[in-house]
Amino acid sequence: MFHEGGDGLGLEPGRDCFDTKICTSQPSGTTVVCSGGIKRVTRYTDGAGSATFRLIGSSSATSGSSPGAGQRCANVYACGGVNLGSVTVAIYDLNGNGVNVSDLSIWQSDYYSGQYKGRSDYDGNGVIAPPDQSLFMSVSFGGGSASGCTQYSPPGTYCQ
Repeated sequence: MFHEGGDGLGLEPGRDCFDTKICTSQPSGTTVVCSGGIKRVTRYTDGAGSATFRLIGSSSATSGSSPGAGQRCANVYACGGVNLGSVTVAIYDLNGNGVNVSDLSIWQSDYYSGQYKGRSDYDGNGVIAPPDQSLFMSVSFGGGSASGCTQYSPPGTYCQ
């Protein structure tokens, strides 16, 4: 549970987020703690008390038939450990090689499987549908996630 001081928010993908991998190197302003199987990501809030998390990581999926976490597998904490609720973790880099056509293949397999997997629900509405594919394509063509965990110097490793 998040207990650090200051004005910030913590995000902890729980054990139910079993297909979520977080890089130890993150964009400026984001802190990652990996300890004893716990993955914790923190950011300071802005003047309005809001913090936006854009995390570098991936899924452990190898195909669309790979098991995936459901809805609301990560908890959000305010400073002092106050649980603010839970969120679904959506992941664009589904296989850990940067966002590319192989991830689109996994997304399509998730879509056609008929089973909900939070990793592919990019608009967070509880359904994997064509609007999610549109969001995926925007990220893919945007090019900002082409190399995944290796894009930061020093290249990141994944929390264990």
